[in-house]
Amino acid sequence: MYELVSIPMSNRSMFVHTYEVPLMDYHAYRVNKTLLLYIPPILLLIGTVGNLFSFFVLRQSMTRVSTYFYLAVLSLTDLLVLYIGLLRRWTGELTGVDVKDQAAWLCKLTVTVTYLFSDFSVWLIVAVTVERYIAVCHPLQASVLCSVQKARTVSVVMFLTIVAINVHFMWTVDLSITKTNGSDIATCVANERYMYLLDEVWPWVDAAIYSFVPCFILAILNFLIIRQVLLARRFRCQLQNCKSGRNNQLQKRLPTEGSIKLTLMLLAVSFTFMITTLPNNVSLIVTVLMDSQLTTLEQIARFALAKTITELLMYTNHSMNFFLYCATGKKFRRNIEKLLCKVKEYRRSFDHNSSPNSMLLSRVSFSGNQRMNLLNSNTHVVGSRKATEL
Repeated sequence: MYELVSIPMSNRSMFVHTYEVPLMDYHAYRVNKTLLLYIPPILLLIGTVGNLFSFFVLRQSMTRVSTYFYLAVLSLTDLLVLYIGLLRRWTGELTGVDVKDQAAWLCKLTVTVTYLFSDFSVWLIVAVTVERYIAVCHPLQASVLCSVQKARTVSVVMFLTIVAINVHFMWTVDLSITKTNGSDIATCVANERYMYLLDEVWPWVDAAIYSFVPCFILAILNFLIIRQVLLARRFRCQLQNCKSGRNNQLQKRLPTEGSIKLTLMLLAVSFTFMITTLPNNVSLIVTVLMDSQLTTLEQIARFALAKTITELLMYTNHSMNFFLYCATGKKFRRNIEKLLCKVKEYRRSFDHNSSPNSMLLSRVSFSGNQRMNLLNSNTHVVGSRKATEL
């Protein structure tokens, strides 16, 4: 599909497309290629382990607590984003072959699914932040509005809405065949009929859906949540010195300390999302505005490096929630310890039950004479083996 050449780079060879050869003379582009070669496998490893751990820990409570339901679904969604988006990008750098360029249906499906799960991941964070706002600022309504059943309904509605928004890629993108040096090269690009939509309009729509609108909602809700948490802690300290019935009723209107701790963990997730995704969407908008102004190879090389950094930063957001949970959630750390203890106990039990003697004794019931005969036969076998070895 692509003509590749081998270019020495830091004492090893890196395969690049022929159209990239002139850009490899610039340090910025060589750094860009190096980042795309070494950073994705690190993020994939961290994200795979972290998201799987998060899911197995959170699934124990996802049927009882709606917040954990959202976070468990978020873990699986982030894992899909990494494998559909980042893994495909990395293998493309290694082999020069992008899976979406191999067939028209792969082109349409890959683009649709990539946008679908990226957007769904973002709006899961918005949904769980809205729920935290209700739990902290309106705790009396939380038991009604923040149930697992409602979380499932909200997740399904969000998913179907995002499918409806992104399903247009099934007909607005297609393979474009061009001839280069006598060979046909297929690339997944916008269909000619919808080129203006995807090149000029959609970047703004995508930036709004994936980053700008969610960040605006999160900024407002996080401000209200933080303000309420500070007021609640101050008010609770004032009420602790008074034990009247009225004060007990007032305390019920305040979020519990456990709810506040969970809220702080989710605030870390929200702010991390805002910090790591905004730069990538800004770079996409800048690409639309400045594409025609990049006239020199040096400018193109620097811009490619900036886009790669912001893109990897975006994928970092899908890789690090587990570590945010561990850093800010004491209960989450305890659940991790319990899970690891269960794994160790299971391994010990498996190792014990898989030994020959234990397997034999667990499946057969022996009488006293049978046990003695078995012991004698085992002794004879051991003795004969020793004699043979000596």
